[in-house]
Amino acid sequence: VGQSFEVAVDLLSTDEGKVKLRLFENGQPNALEPVQEVELRGGRQQVKLQARVSEPGPVLFTAQLDRESLPEAMAKVLDNDGASAIGEVRGRPRVLHVGSDPTSALPRALAADHLKVDNVGPNDIPASAEALRKWDLVILSDVPARAVTTDRQRALVSYVKDHGGGFIMVGGENAFGVGGWGGSVIEQILPVRYSGER
Repeated sequence: VGQSFEVAVDLLSTDEGKVKLRLFENGQPNALEPVQEVELRGGRQQVKLQARVSEPGPVLFTAQLDRESLPEAMAKVLDNDGASAIGEVRGRPRVLHVGSDPTSALPRALAADHLKVDNVGPNDIPASAEALRKWDLVILSDVPARAVTTDRQRALVSYVKDHGGGFIMVGGENAFGVGGWGGSVIEQILPVRYSGER
């Protein structure tokens, strides 16, 4: 997001000539380089246009030869003068920090490292794996098991196992075994098992 890159367009022509190649992003003229005049050499060639995507999410690029600029001999077939490609643009990684103190050192350090950090309390954890998917990582920071409902724990487990989401439990007086996580739903996604409080 926000960085320039090249969109490569492969052309195949039977003759030489000059044409205008237009590039559209999500149906709008590409902001950095909406049109380029191309000298066709006959045969295959690749043309590169500069682009920049400003928002994360799906993006559709469409390259279109300007039919009015095509020599008459090349403009005989209607549907062979354009092509589209779709991609997914990811923004800065998003972190859901669950804890009692949003001003603690951990969320501040993550934000300072260019991560998008959302701070919530245990009662505000989304109760479905689908709703959690907008974050790349969920951190439970010194949160006791009793503060996270079973439904929310199941959603976190599904988010990790079924959707590949990241999960970290950060220690403290209310975490791990002393926080009551032994035997919990969450324990199955942790790298350790708790046999008792320590």
